[in-house]
Amino acid sequence: TYTLNSHAAAEGNLSFATASDFIHLLAMSTWAGGLVWLIGCVRPALAAAPKPYRDSSLPRQISRFSNLALCSVIILGFTGVFNGLERVGDLSELIDSAYGQALLAKIVLFFLLLGLGAVNLLRNRPGVPQKPRMQVDLFRAVGLEILLIACVFGATALLTNLPPAKDESEALAATRPLVLEGKANDLQVSFSSFPGKIGLNQFEVRIRDKNGKPMDNAVAVTTRFNYLAQDLGRSTLALASVGDGRYVAKGSNLSLLGPWQVEVAIQRPDANDAFTAFRFEATATGVQKEFNPATAGQNQVPLWQIGSGLLLILAIGLMAVAQRFFRKQKRQRTWLTYGAIACALAAVAWGAEGYLVPGVQTTALASIQNPILPDGASIAKGKDLYTQNCAVCHGTTGHGNGPAAATMNPRPLDLTVHVSLHSDGELFTWISNGIPGTAMQGFAKQFTDAERWHILNFLHSLTEVSQ
Repeated sequence: TYTLNSHAAAEGNLSFATASDFIHLLAMSTWAGGLVWLIGCVRPALAAAPKPYRDSSLPRQISRFSNLALCSVIILGFTGVFNGLERVGDLSELIDSAYGQALLAKIVLFFLLLGLGAVNLLRNRPGVPQKPRMQVDLFRAVGLEILLIACVFGATALLTNLPPAKDESEALAATRPLVLEGKANDLQVSFSSFPGKIGLNQFEVRIRDKNGKPMDNAVAVTTRFNYLAQDLGRSTLALASVGDGRYVAKGSNLSLLGPWQVEVAIQRPDANDAFTAFRFEATATGVQKEFNPATAGQNQVPLWQIGSGLLLILAIGLMAVAQRFFRKQKRQRTWLTYGAIACALAAVAWGAEGYLVPGVQTTALASIQNPILPDGASIAKGKDLYTQNCAVCHGTTGHGNGPAAATMNPRPLDLTVHVSLHSDGELFTWISNGIPGTAMQGFAKQFTDAERWHILNFLHSLTEVSQ
């Protein structure tokens, strides 16, 4: 019941986040309950027992609890890391948010508990049969462990009454307008939206020249929105000048939650057209937060990969513990082996869900989406490569009218028309591997991945200019 009312259940991922939260609680309860059993039941019972029985029974009871505590600690470590990744997000939130600070306090208490447990396991437990003083030290350490666990429960109670750091950060960002800044050739460009929610927004582009003065004489300023989580095509919005270097328009171009890319094209009367682009994420709270293009797309590690990997490591750890410490204890070794098999099966199930279920599998997005931001520098590199290798067929403006076009059958396509009709993944594949049955050759061996993405960014700029 507690888990189904926890932060994990609120996240909506009932299959694994909730299971991880439940297993975490179960492991902590097992460890804490075992400590209370030792000091509240075993100690009084042995105190009234004859000394021979006490000397032979106490090591057995401690050994049983140690085995159980070791398994609990391993499970607590892995589920704790997973739960922290789910609710903290950015590591900076460990310091900047109340939730993160409470979590840090809980982590410190957990490591203190590990230290006391290690003292009991490595120092006090081996000396119990020979040195009666060790029994006193052992139960004293157990009492301190119970005190620390009470503090851990206090930190946990505080965490359950605080919003997760990730949600707190998004809620704070929701009160601020989205403002992204970048360069378009020699221009300084900023992009903002208000109210920054899915649906109707007012978009504004501010332009400054290299001297920091407002630029009011742009022939046209257009924005093109591209939803990165799925190929839905691109929507275009023309902005009108309102003075002071500001160009404004209203539109419903942000229609879905998830990652977006907005490309800004600036046509100038006295210089070459300038281009830049920004990437941000529209979240469930209506917030749009900037993200680093270097970490977008193929550099993202999906949560299901992290979780299934941790479960596999846990399975290997349990098998190693079973073989190393319980080789002669068949019963304990059997239970640890069952636990390892269960963790391995859960890892396989999670991995299968992440790979096969639409919306969970995100690595496919990385394979078809352009990881390079189409700013002025990228477009300039793509233009140089296009001019040297592609213009002879497709023409300098991409209309399929290059010097060699008349000799080809079929003739080269008009890229200003066809580029907007296909996804980035299709276009990148054709640039890389060529098109069978045509004169279009592949450039996978001639150009790096980045260079082929630069060419694609330039092709998109040709489409913008034609519009």
